[in-house]
Amino acid sequence: MNAVWKILTLPCEEASRIMSDGMDRALTNVERIALRAHLISCRSCKRFRKQLFVIEAAAKAAADEKMPEDSRERIRANIDDERS
Repeated sequence: MNAVWKILTLPCEEASRIMSDGMDRALTNVERIALRAHLISCRSCKRFRKQLFVIEAAAKAAADEKMPEDSRERIRANIDDERS
């Protein structure tokens, strides 16, 4: 009964946490079902989910970019200055 209750009463705060967690790990069956049920009726969480996917795609694209060497040198110099 506890799993059914969680599915039927998932608040937005918990749905957003589950969506965020789902970016890093596989969701449990209960989490996945509860989230799907919640997303059927919640526009805000649907929008949040789309935003997460956009952020993930941007992060992956940025990870593929090579930083120019002069930028790396400036960053290293600034870090060294902060440590001194």
